Amino acid sequence: MMKVGRKISIILIVIISIGNILIEYLTNLEYTSSVIMFWNSGISFLFMLGFSIFIKKEKPVINNKKILIFRIFLNGLGMYLVIESFNYLAAGTVAMIQRIDIAILIIISSFVQRDKSSLQFYMSIWVIILVSFFIINANFIDEDILGFPYVLGGVIVATIGYLIMKKQTSIESNHSLGVYYSLGLMIWGGVFTYSTSQSFNINLIHIPLFILGGLVQFGIVKLILQLYKHFDVELARIPFVLAVIVTFILEMVIEQKMFSINQLLISILITGMICTICLNPKVPLRGKLSNTKKSTL
Repeated sequence: MMKVGRKISIILIVIISIGNILIEYLTNLEYTSSVIMFWNSGISFLFMLGFSIFIKKEKPVINNKKILIFRIFLNGLGMYLVIESFNYLAAGTVAMIQRIDIAILIIISSFVQRDKSSLQFYMSIWVIILVSFFIINANFIDEDILGFPYVLGGVIVATIGYLIMKKQTSIESNHSLGVYYSLGLMIWGGVFTYSTSQSFNINLIHIPLFILGGLVQFGIVKLILQLYKHFDVELARIPFVLAVIVTFILEMVIEQKMFSINQLLISILITGMICTICLNPKVPLRGKLSNTKKSTL
C-alpha cells in the first residue's frame, strides 16, 4: 500500500499544481469564481458519473443523506471562497495559505481525540503564527491583501468538510462520494452565478481549458479519496503540501514571474514545517546514533 500511496501522491502533486495555475489563468481571463466553479465541477461531475456507472458498474448511492447535504454546503462555500482569492493573490500564495488546514486539523484533533504528538501540536501553532505574520506583513509581497480573508474563510470551512469526508470514506463508496462532491460544487456555482445575474456563457476557444479543469478536479477527487481510505487526514494531505512548491515553480516559469526572496523563503519554511507535521517523525534515539557511528568507525 505504501508504494501505491507514493505513486498516487506524485500524480496528485502534478495535477494539483496544474489545477492551481489553471484557476489563476481563468480568473485572469475575467471568468468569475462561480462560473469557473460551475463549469469545472459540471464537467468533473459528468466524468465521475460516467466512471461510476459505465466502468465500475455502480450506482452513486449515499447511505447518510443528512451528512451529504451538510458536506455539500461546506465544500461549495469553501471552494467558492478559495477560487475568489485567486483574483487577488498568486496561485502559489493561495496554495500555501490553504495548507494551514492541516495545522487546524491537528489542533482540533489534539483537543478532541488527543491522538496527536506534541511535535505536531506545537508545530501547528507555530505554522499558524508564521502564516499570520506573513499576512500581517504582506507589504513585502506584490499582492492584494484583500485575498487573504477569502482564502482563510475557505480554509476554515473546508477543514470541517475534510473531517466529514474522512468519516464518510469508511461508510460510503468512493465513487458515490466523488459524484456528489462534484455535483454539489456545480450546484453551488450555478446558484452563485444565477443569483448575481452573471452569464453562464464561456468563449468557445476556452472550452478545452474548462475540460482540463474538470479532468483535474476529477483526478484530484478520485485520488484523494483513495488516500483517505488508508491514511490519516493529515498524511493524505502531503501531496497538497508539496504541490505548493511545484505551484510556485510553475508560476515563475510559465508567467515569467519572480517572487521576492522573503516570500519564497517564508513559503518554503512554512511548507517544510507542515510536511514535518504530516509525517510526524519520531525523535531519533541517541543510543542508536552512537552505535551507528562506532560501527562506521
